Amino acid sequence: MPLPEVREVLGAADVKARNAILRTHLDRMEAELVRTQEVVASLRSLLGPGVAALSVEYRTFTPLQVLAFRDHVGRPAVSQWCGEVFPRFDQPKYTPADYTRMACHILFRCQRCGTCCTTGDPIRLRPEDAAQLAKQLKIPLNRALKKYTIPDPKKPGVLDFKHILPCKFYDRLAGGCKIYAARPWSCRIFPFLGVYGSSDQVVVNPSCPGSVETMEILTRAMEEVRAEQEGYSPSLEEIRRSKEHLKRVLDDL
Repeated sequence: MPLPEVREVLGAADVKARNAILRTHLDRMEAELVRTQEVVASLRSLLGPGVAALSVEYRTFTPLQVLAFRDHVGRPAVSQWCGEVFPRFDQPKYTPADYTRMACHILFRCQRCGTCCTTGDPIRLRPEDAAQLAKQLKIPLNRALKKYTIPDPKKPGVLDFKHILPCKFYDRLAGGCKIYAARPWSCRIFPFLGVYGSSDQVVVNPSCPGSVETMEILTRAMEEVRAEQEGYSPSLEEIRRSKEHLKRVLDDL
């Protein structure tokens, strides 16, 4: 029995409390005994007659892209550094195309051409989008749902704007959205962060002048960075600051 538990037994307030501590210890010992017996049985089966030889297979893998964190850490700070870095390995893994989409979204400036507002089909809403719409229009939620939305025929639990092609809230004269502050999530992430293209490709809609301009700006910027920082490897602190900036931008969508 571990020393801390021995102290608990000796300091138990009464027999019932003492027995509860001992019972927990015995349950743990029994579980460990079962695992030991299983391991012993497995090892004995390997030593028994008629056991087939284990098949060993050698494999060759092509080079893989992996994630690594590198830094100079003093011995006293190793535990703290590991505690900060290891959780980052469990964060979402983005592809180069994903990072390109995020960069495009940061650079994107709508040209008010109205293409997405007049051709978007469907325009989907989440429940929180509908609640925000009702708040923006200053009407009850049930009224907003009945007047402006319909159930999405392909996605249970998802809503669509009822009046589209063009969207009911598109103002042709002003060339903009009447509910811009409360526009749905699907509009906020257009044209780069939605499901457009594939995991390894970014698709630019030629009918959206803002998208074309954004890709041109990003392409020039990436070419300049490659020329200036050839062979450069960012530090862990620079990576951390970049990810924090990216998270703030995405949180503000």
